[in-house]
Amino acid sequence: MVVLGEGNLTRYVWCAEVAEHGFCQTCGIYTHHRRRSKPLVFGVDAATLDGVIPRDLDLVPWVKGADRSADRPV
Repeated sequence: MVVLGEGNLTRYVWCAEVAEHGFCQTCGIYTHHRRRSKPLVFGVDAATLDGVIPRDLDLVPWVKGADRSADRPV
């Protein structure tokens, strides 16, 4: 459930409007997705959840993009 900023979300939908990706209209951050194959299951960007600090989650490896040598200009 979106508790703040729902009016600022936009959705990209396809596959008979079952699959969708949600984005913030201001900054463009990905907020969530729903797959066509499992429409009752949502994926959520953990960084958009109140009280969640993604780097504290040991479940998924992560890196700060600015520290990735492959992402630096040459």
